Amino acid sequence: MTRNSTLPQGHHCVVLEGMFPGWTAKELFGREQHRGASAALDDDVLADIDPGLDPAILAGVWVTGYLISGGYRQVDLSTVTVTGARMMSRNYPPAPRFEGHSTGHETDITARLFGRHLMGHFRNRNDRYFFGSLHLVVLPGESILDGYYTGFLNDSSVVAQPWRWVLVDPRSVDGVDLKAVTLGDPASVYDTIAARNQFDRPIAFAEVVEN
Repeated sequence: MTRNSTLPQGHHCVVLEGMFPGWTAKELFGREQHRGASAALDDDVLADIDPGLDPAILAGVWVTGYLISGGYRQVDLSTVTVTGARMMSRNYPPAPRFEGHSTGHETDITARLFGRHLMGHFRNRNDRYFFGSLHLVVLPGESILDGYYTGFLNDSSVVAQPWRWVLVDPRSVDGVDLKAVTLGDPASVYDTIAARNQFDRPIAFAEVVEN
């Protein structure tokens, strides 16, 4: 049946919609099958898993830290925006800091909340090569995200390393020009956020930046 064909009879539409959850008969047979802003194709298997909490609580500034092969630590301040169940994040400005290196990884993230699990993809913007996936869980208290990213050492070697996010107290960052600040020493900042527990309040901005 072509896209311009009329829809099947009503009871046939009901059967088809039961076979393809999340799709209407009109979408199955019409131009609307290109669903634009709805669930991406690679999310279809999880499309019926709703967020377990209001995704809007993830919006704001987070200090994050992850390990890189060799035990080096990267830290950054990631600004998160939320639309529906989806989030986008950018960890610059300020410039991320990478232990033992002059520059850090500038990273863009797109992700979606399934239950209490934030799952998505990241891509570095300043080296144009490193990319991968991430899986973080929202811990009770909603001020810490804990999980892992998967990336690669080369085209035939995949690695997985821990990644922690701690919410920055919005009152402490209100009105701050992120372009004008410098993150603290990456090892110190990483150890600071790694030491926090799920019952701690959001971290103060002053604890993770240079004076």
